[in-house]
Amino acid sequence: MRNDWSFQHKKRRKEQMRLLKKGLPSERVWGSEFDFYKEQPNPDLAPWNQPAWKQRVSNKGSKKLQTQLILAMMLFVLTFLVFRSQSPTMHPVQTWLTKSLTKETSFASISEWYQRYVGGSPVILPAFMPKKSTSQPQEEPWLVPVRGELVLPFDEKRKGLILRTAPRASVKAARDGQVTFAGEKKGMGRLVIVEHADGHETWYGWLQEIKVKPKDQVERGQSLGTVPEMKEQAYFYFALKKKQQFVDPADVIPLE
Repeated sequence: MRNDWSFQHKKRRKEQMRLLKKGLPSERVWGSEFDFYKEQPNPDLAPWNQPAWKQRVSNKGSKKLQTQLILAMMLFVLTFLVFRSQSPTMHPVQTWLTKSLTKETSFASISEWYQRYVGGSPVILPAFMPKKSTSQPQEEPWLVPVRGELVLPFDEKRKGLILRTAPRASVKAARDGQVTFAGEKKGMGRLVIVEHADGHETWYGWLQEIKVKPKDQVERGQSLGTVPEMKEQAYFYFALKKKQQFVDPADVIPLE
């Protein structure tokens, strides 16, 4: 009996010495915990053998997240207090914040930049990216806004051209797009500006009636308004803007 106990004691001592040499804890371990230590291929993987800098990195990430949450809450509270304030000094700040939060993003400009420098169309998930096609995509043809006769061609001063057309003629969108302006503009009377997906802008001026409003999505051929009602003939202003520069619409659109 005593010999068995001595044998088991020596065996445990040898096992503890082996664990100490490998860097594992020297206390007695039994059952599943002992099996866990034996199955470790590398004693450096044990948590107690991990370097302190890894723990510091984890703590830094947690502190960074806490700092971001605190700053976000402070920004939210500050914005709330600014809008709740009745002080006249806060009115400019309120106006600036309102414009910043409600300003619409020009997705057409973003799409054009992405296609120019990256290629393809911007998507959130790569899995939904369209497959590249060897054939060139066909661009949507331009539509003549209104039937008429060219009276004054494009020049740098006019920034557009003038057509003579029938009274009360319907003015149609040259392409699909979004209305960015609809109203009065000095020198152009009632004006509609449509921004298209490729970054172009079409300007429709000297209108009698406007049938759309800003942020409306319009389709190619949709009526935007009508030209003035006159005895025999009416005049219509049309301009085309590309990359923030006015270009001759006659070079792009086959005017009749």
